[in-house]
Amino acid sequence: MKHLLNLSLPKLGFVMALAEVVYVILVVSLLFFGVPFIDGNMEGRIPDIAGPIVMLLVFVTSAAVSAVLIFGYPAYLAMEKRWRDACVLTGWTIGWMAAFALATLAFFLVFS
Repeated sequence: MKHLLNLSLPKLGFVMALAEVVYVILVVSLLFFGVPFIDGNMEGRIPDIAGPIVMLLVFVTSAAVSAVLIFGYPAYLAMEKRWRDACVLTGWTIGWMAAFALATLAFFLVFS
């Protein structure tokens, strides 16, 4: 982990955004492929009350994990009084996330 923190801010922002993209892919895969297994009947139906509960729990957990992935190290930098680095890293991370989002959109527009 220490060698990762020696990266320049743009590269560290890229790594943090990539970690978020991987996390999003894992959550989407779980939701897309895992829902049929929730009630065990392989038909994709879940009890009426379980669906909203599970979705809200996944949403809240996902928001917390995403906040740590995106803002965890910048928050640490801010606590160390390295305000400029914290803001620049946050900007790079959000910029890389936007680039990944546009690349994903372009990929699906071209190949669908």
